[in-house]
Amino acid sequence: MIQAVIFSKDRACQLDLLLRSIRMFWKGHDSSKITIIYAYSSEKFESGYNRLMPLYPEFNFVKEKHILSNMLLSIKIDVPYTTFFVDDDVFTNEWDINNNDAAWNNFVNFPHFICLSLRLGKNINKNYESGDIPVPINILTKSPCIWKWQDAHSDFAYPGSVDGHIFKTLELIYMLRGIDHCCNIEPVLMRQMLESKLVKEKLMICYDKSKIVNVPNNMIQAIHKNKHMNGSIEKLNELYVDGKQIKLEPFINIDNDSCHYPMEYCFD
Repeated sequence: MIQAVIFSKDRACQLDLLLRSIRMFWKGHDSSKITIIYAYSSEKFESGYNRLMPLYPEFNFVKEKHILSNMLLSIKIDVPYTTFFVDDDVFTNEWDINNNDAAWNNFVNFPHFICLSLRLGKNINKNYESGDIPVPINILTKSPCIWKWQDAHSDFAYPGSVDGHIFKTLELIYMLRGIDHCCNIEPVLMRQMLESKLVKEKLMICYDKSKIVNVPNNMIQAIHKNKHMNGSIEKLNELYVDGKQIKLEPFINIDNDSCHYPMEYCFD
């Protein structure tokens, strides 16, 4: 029913944390199609992925050749729902769409929604980059939280995120039709959402509490100079290749107030 694409480069250590959190909190993940598109810039980072991949046989690993082609080939039209993650995301609490899930039931049964967000919730009242308070102006329902994203601010006005937003696959493919000439997915999605009559009037929906958090320990991509904690990907990889793992326990049921939440990693 759900397929997921995870993007990873040079961060096997952080990807390992995400995959362990998926195993713990995404109930039924093993019946979903989860593809990891990974890349590395040196043999040292390759060693990290060589350690990681045998530990997670239920996931489909694809070595990046052309990221856009890899992504589009990973999205199967016969799977009705598609989501994306990046390797520094972490699940923090249970997600079970089969357990009387009001947010999920609304999303799948009504055509009014552009996406279901796993990263937003009533606990989100800050933006890590700007410090804004991104409270939706027009909340139509309080549980689950439904709002007009065109009237909101900051993270609540950004349905095109690839950090844990779930889309209806056919709508997603329609919105990605201009992706061939762009290496960054999010601007393409946002442009289509703002310009397309098919999707621009739709609503966003999320859980009372966010299901995932992003830890901005370091930065890989160079397109946007995002704020981060100046962590070392080399050090994380070295620790991982040496057999260490980032502890998942500190993230369980954390009370994060932003989608990107700075936390220091602890190791087993």
